[in-house]
Amino acid sequence: MPILLELERQGGKVKKGEQLYTRIASHFPDITSSDRRLIRESTKVNLWENTVDWARNHLRTKGELNGGETGVWEITKAGKQRLRNDLMKLSGLSGSEVEDFIRSSLTIPQKVGNKWKPKPLRMRLRQQTPAPTLTGTQVQAQKDTLIELMEEQTKTARQQLHQLLMKLHPQQFEAFAARLLESLDFTDIEVTSFTGDGGIDGYGNLQMGVVKIKAAFQVKRWRQNVPRPEIDRFRGAIQGGYDQGIFITTSDFSEDAKNVSTKPGSVPIIMINGAKIVDLLLEKGLGIKHEPLTIIRVDEDFFDAFGISEEG
Repeated sequence: MPILLELERQGGKVKKGEQLYTRIASHFPDITSSDRRLIRESTKVNLWENTVDWARNHLRTKGELNGGETGVWEITKAGKQRLRNDLMKLSGLSGSEVEDFIRSSLTIPQKVGNKWKPKPLRMRLRQQTPAPTLTGTQVQAQKDTLIELMEEQTKTARQQLHQLLMKLHPQQFEAFAARLLESLDFTDIEVTSFTGDGGIDGYGNLQMGVVKIKAAFQVKRWRQNVPRPEIDRFRGAIQGGYDQGIFITTSDFSEDAKNVSTKPGSVPIIMINGAKIVDLLLEKGLGIKHEPLTIIRVDEDFFDAFGISEEG
């Protein structure tokens, strides 16, 4: 009744907002301003507004409010008729007296006194259902399960990333390597011509404090391990022209190749294998999306709106 009355008093069509909730609350003198600010901790929902919303939904279901325009509450012909019938039944007023009351600013309890006995809302008295108490073992089991799921998802993502890398054309993989090095703060990166590059697929600079390091890189989208001769050829191609070499492959390096990554008097070669590429993609957020983990909790307000059930 308060919802229908306030809508009728404001022309029958009102935009949802704090003022409307406050005007409706004026017909419930037992509800304080503190009550109207109560928030259910589990859902962060305002209890008073949620209660009014559920009453509004009930009126819409009965065809007494219009459910058309989003965010706008509108009383229907059936709602207007119900308001007048209920007011006449409650107060014993005549039709003209009811119309005078609707046009006034009086609240329902101010007009009808003790005859106005709305259903108790029990907003302050209602106790929240406590969450089930879990033992230490149960809590740990939940954590372990969640961790296992996250680890499994990460494992799957790593496999998918590597599969996508293997689908790249060798020329596309060179462009990918340039983007990867850019994420590692390399600048002025250039990819050389795909053919006749002399063992150098690209080059760039890395600023280390006041020192600028000139680096060249070579990439191999391979399934077999990179042998030592490949490292020797790459080092020979960049010796004297670059401060550092970076060899990137989707596979791995043989032990001999790893052993010659650094040699006295020679350009050092940084080796990045397939697993390390995936590590860097995850670390830098390249080729992946972070999605929030959704935790499902029961919304007690949903069931409270249907009324008070028997205990037990």
